[in-house]
Amino acid sequence: MTIAVTRYTGLNAALYVSPTIVGFDNYSQINIKDLSTGAVSRMWELSDGTTSEQSSWTYSYPTDYDSVEVLLTALCAIGCQDTAKTTIHFRPTTFYAASAFMPDERSGAPTNSNDISVFRIQGQNIIDLEVFIYDRRGLLVCQWEGADGYWDGTHDSKPLPQGTYVWVANFRTYDQPHNMQHRKGSVLLLR
Repeated sequence: MTIAVTRYTGLNAALYVSPTIVGFDNYSQINIKDLSTGAVSRMWELSDGTTSEQSSWTYSYPTDYDSVEVLLTALCAIGCQDTAKTTIHFRPTTFYAASAFMPDERSGAPTNSNDISVFRIQGQNIIDLEVFIYDRRGLLVCQWEGADGYWDGTHDSKPLPQGTYVWVANFRTYDQPHNMQHRKGSVLLLR
């Protein structure tokens, strides 16, 4: 007996999902599209239980998941199938700047991130951080780059007087790496 096997090579599952990294600022709408070739139908299965048979659709990301896997099963006319998958990651951006701090000239460098003797910007999902501190006349008294930077209440190694100082922070986030974000505020230096 001879068995004939027909191999169908025209099916190739491919998908488009954007964005694949989301945060609080852009979590609401995920664009999902089937880019498969040779498929006559498809089935989408997401790890949160969502399913769809549409070729192009919008998905609302739930904020109670760290990630959601997207699986596309493409089907050809004779019943063969191929799959493609990707993962959508949730990385929330948090940003915190203290409203006041009290330098301790005896303590030296801060010992931990909760040290209130220095002013720093803290958060999650923040990249390319640069911070500028200005006095009430607009004179730049401190600047730094990176998450480990801080201000100890001095300018040119001399203690500055008690008062309100303005800070400006420019940064990018993992979920929006091409978008420079800007925050500004004030901090009270206590002596």
